[in-house]
Amino acid sequence: FFNFTIMLRVLSCILLCFVVVSVNAQWSDSSWTDTEFGGILYLCFDGNTVEGAYSEFGLLQGTLSNSDVITGNFYDAGAGEFSCVTGNFELEISNDGDSFSGFYTCEDDDESYDWSETRVGGASSVSSTSCAILDSSSSSIAGSFTNNYGSYSFDVDVCVDDDEYNVSYNFDGVDGYETGRTFESGRVGSGIYQNEDGSYGASIYFILESGDLGNFFWRGDDNGEIDTFGDYNNSVNHGYDIIEANGDASNSDCAENDYLEIDDFDDVIDNDDDDGDDDGNDDDDASYSTILSAVTFVTLFIAFFAF
Repeated sequence: FFNFTIMLRVLSCILLCFVVVSVNAQWSDSSWTDTEFGGILYLCFDGNTVEGAYSEFGLLQGTLSNSDVITGNFYDAGAGEFSCVTGNFELEISNDGDSFSGFYTCEDDDESYDWSETRVGGASSVSSTSCAILDSSSSSIAGSFTNNYGSYSFDVDVCVDDDEYNVSYNFDGVDGYETGRTFESGRVGSGIYQNEDGSYGASIYFILESGDLGNFFWRGDDNGEIDTFGDYNNSVNHGYDIIEANGDASNSDCAENDYLEIDDFDDVIDNDDDDGDDDGNDDDDASYSTILSAVTFVTLFIAFFAF
């Protein structure tokens, strides 16, 4: 009887452990908060492969190492302007499946940072487009791409040279130029752009599984900053375009708008003279100087009589 009782207890413990393990959540297609950039993180799984996109600002590529841990690399828009545009990550889903926690490490400084998010939705909340699933058979983002959405047109020529790329494009009649760095064997390109109308910002191109070109872009403000939290609901300042493949692009095609090339946002801020008169003076700068002088005079006047 004593041995039988012990055996029952052992079997009960084994069964209990099995039940506990069996109810632990596993990774699956899902959407999550993005506390880093203010939007949504989308994750899609295919076997042990995970691909995702977040806040129309970046991509991640990873591997499911076991049922509850994923590891891989992330890529933000804005290479050449921002630090920590790429690095690696390790994330573990919670037992109830409603959150995950882990860390990411920046390539340029080897610093690690906590990364925790909360589930927003399940499989029905994601798609291959929202996850920005890449074309596994494509060699790079290079090529000519075009689209006419009815409300606007977008023509793009992309050239790749080793780990760098350059792009000349026309977006609804406005020329632009972008340069940056490539990742994932050329299937992803992150950089900065400037348009002939004076607007500029951060961008990331990627070749989708359809063979079309995907693009996340964010526009910089007057201070050269990109506010993904404050402007997330403002579609003017960011977007996600999909441009259809249209053959090859030559080096001359890609360099057509290279007169617009910038090294960083400061180049645009310091030299933004698009609204200037024929004499080269910028009315905005002149107005600002006039206002500043008036404010200074009033301040000194008040201070004098207060004394």
